[in-house]
Amino acid sequence: MIDPVQHTTMAGEMRDDNNLQVITQNCYLLGMADITVVEGDACVLGYELRPHRTVSVFSDGQYAMPIEVASNARLHCTNIGLAPSVQGLSYQLSSFSDEIPCHLTSIPSNWYDLANAIGSGSRCQMSTLIHGPISSGKSTLSRFLTNRHLNRYDTVAYLDCDPGQPEFTAPGHISITLVTTPLLGPSYTHSRQPEFSIHIGDITPLSNISHYLNGIRELASRANKLDCPLIINTMGWNDGSGLEILSEIIEVCKPFNVIQVEDALSAPEAAGVKRPFELLPSYRPILVHKISSQSRKNVAQQSGKERRSLSFAASLLGNAACRYNIVDLSKHVMGMPCYRIRFADIRVRFIQAEDPSSYSSESLLPSLNASFIGICIENGECDPFPGCIGLGIVRAIDAASRCFYIMTSVCPLMLQNATCFIRGSLEFPSTLMFQDHDANAFRPPYLRCLPFSNSVGASEMKSRKNVQRNRNS
Repeated sequence: MIDPVQHTTMAGEMRDDNNLQVITQNCYLLGMADITVVEGDACVLGYELRPHRTVSVFSDGQYAMPIEVASNARLHCTNIGLAPSVQGLSYQLSSFSDEIPCHLTSIPSNWYDLANAIGSGSRCQMSTLIHGPISSGKSTLSRFLTNRHLNRYDTVAYLDCDPGQPEFTAPGHISITLVTTPLLGPSYTHSRQPEFSIHIGDITPLSNISHYLNGIRELASRANKLDCPLIINTMGWNDGSGLEILSEIIEVCKPFNVIQVEDALSAPEAAGVKRPFELLPSYRPILVHKISSQSRKNVAQQSGKERRSLSFAASLLGNAACRYNIVDLSKHVMGMPCYRIRFADIRVRFIQAEDPSSYSSESLLPSLNASFIGICIENGECDPFPGCIGLGIVRAIDAASRCFYIMTSVCPLMLQNATCFIRGSLEFPSTLMFQDHDANAFRPPYLRCLPFSNSVGASEMKSRKNVQRNRNS
């Protein structure tokens, strides 16, 4: 039996609690913990835990992670702590019979049936594309299918077509990643170096749709050379131009299976509305699986902006970011190593620039300051899709000595091979800069305590509550 264990800590406080808890029945985890199977069988998010191998399991403050334990099994749980996105809550490890303080990540039985049906085919029949509306459970389903494949295969390829909320990289990238370990938490808990990544420079393909689709073609050509199951994750934009983009992705990637996640809370589909696979020429039969989304009614979810901030932090700080206090993330980000790189050793490319001659224009260099850049390795100066090896922050530009000062988590050996910086339109997350810090202990860069001048508009805008507004306008 498992005794309910509750530890209340300060919001977001990092824990180093090595107290051992023994699990012998089904339970749920709120927070994070390291779990080891001593004997018997257990399963987390579709992944069958192997004896004497430790895995890290994470959950946020919205959904507790269920741990399914066989009747004869015994698990050891250590390092129970609080995930950074769980604020104002206690972390706990409790049995299913106890009251759950939040929603439970439920895996419908038809997900297992679907995974078994896909897994029964040959490897060439295990390319699966998942699409559906925003917050319908696509990410959870993609992790579940990846974990189910890992029960049988050593490696699963993951083609991520969502630059807004990618699974393994910072926002603004599309990539293909070889997954060898289970995905047992939100995306910011398992950030890793992809097999090949393309810096799109924006969280949406709208800024340059042709560049985005050509990048998908490049990744798809690389994925077709791999001999392992393939999961294709797509955006939650499924109407208008988003539907046309999704149809193009299906035609380019040519998946054997297409999973259509239908929002259980939305109105029934209107008659005559085309689905993406219905817009395609029939290159071959596509197995279309329709499943209902996870019910998320009355659940306060993280905004896309909050999730992107955590993904940026994880990309810059590694998976250790999920163990930091969320309020202190900016301190850790701004404490990253800073490297000096000469203008002569690097090229600067702007995704929005149509004229290649403007790539190295020094008149555009000030726009790089205090911005995100993709650090890339080109295969020749005309390489349209240089491989991105990581994200960097331009800390300063010294025009006199003709040097950039770059903060990045890319190791120095790989950084020496970088040939270009790519500047898109990614915005620096305010949550990584604007925090309530002790002014004597830490001061974020690019900020001033005093206004720049006493001129009109330099001070804080004041509310005009005495002005009556026209409600009919």
